[in-house]
Amino acid sequence: MAIETEDAVRFLSSTRGKLMMARALHYGIKELSKVEGVHRESGDIADMQYLKDELFNFPVEILEPSKIEVN
Repeated sequence: MAIETEDAVRFLSSTRGKLMMARALHYGIKELSKVEGVHRESGDIADMQYLKDELFNFPVEILEPSKIEVN
């Protein structure tokens, strides 16, 4: 395994790496779910949801940007 690949796997195993993957899955699921009809990738959405639920399970509040207004 190349050094870069080992570093990436180590990062993915870290809390920060898991958070980044959770966010990527969260937004990917959100966008793919907007597609309707024959172009909807239901299998991909289900697989992504499974990975998010089982391996990268963070509360939605952490994944979404803060909605707190600053005056």
